[in-house]
Formats: sequence, structure tokens, C-alpha cells
Amino acid sequence: MKKFLSLVALFAVCTLALTGCVAAPTVNEDDVDRPTAVVTCGETELAATPEQDPAAEPTATPAEGEEAPPVDSNIYNPVKVGDTLALTGTHASGIASVCYRVNGGDPVVVKEPSVALTVDASLEKLELYVTDGDGVVSQWATYFFTVE
Repeated sequence: MKKFLSLVALFAVCTLALTGCVAAPTVNEDDVDRPTAVVTCGETELAATPEQDPAAEPTATPAEGEEAPPVDSNIYNPVKVGDTLALTGTHASGIASVCYRVNGGDPVVVKEPSVALTVDASLEKLELYVTDGDGVVSQWATYFFTVE
């Protein structure tokens, strides 16, 4: 009888686990070791637009009676037509793939540790993320460009 009850209890626990009725352990996003997306042009690492906190206050104090100017958080990287951008990332486990999109177009996934992208005159915005060797994905990184 004890074996039967043990089997029934085991069956019940497995059923609950498979149906999602048992709470999964929570993961603190700050504890995840994410890779970092990197874009370089030649030997120069380009600057991504920093992530914005929507609750952040503008740092400039307007004069009395004036409105605060809008905060332009876009960082524009000067590049030339024909330059080659290297899209990659950094992480201890290496980079397994790169996903990018140009000017808000469709994402392109390349299962290589880096991608070479030639600059054309229409380049304004590049967004990318990388996946490390353990399958962990970075945050989207956004780069804005001024093409000369």
C-alpha cells in the first residue's frame, strides 16, 4: 500500500510540474550574465545609444517661463560610404550568432560570431543583439549614423 501511495504522490507531483501548476523559480534579470553587442568600424568601437529610463528627469534646467528642451539621447556615429562595420559581441562563452536590422527593416540572423556590413548612403540606424555560446541573448543595442 505504501508503494502505491508513493507512486500516486509521484504521479501527482509530475503532473503538476508538467501542467505549470508548480511555480517555477524566479530569476532576477540583474543576475543574468548577458553578452554585450559591439559594433566597430576599423579599429574604432562605435557608441550605442544608451538605454533610457522613462522616469528620468532632463538634466538641463530651463529659464523661467521656458520649456525644457527635448533630451536627444541619440549618439550619431560618423561613417563613410563603403566603410565596413563589424557586428559582434563579447562574452566569456563566446558569441554564437548575431541578429541585426537596418533602418527598422526585417531582422537578419547570422549563426556566426560576427558579421561584416558595408555602409551605404541610406544607413541611419542599426539595431542588433547577440547570442552567446550558452544561448543567453544580449539586450538590443541601437546605433545611429551620419553617413558622409
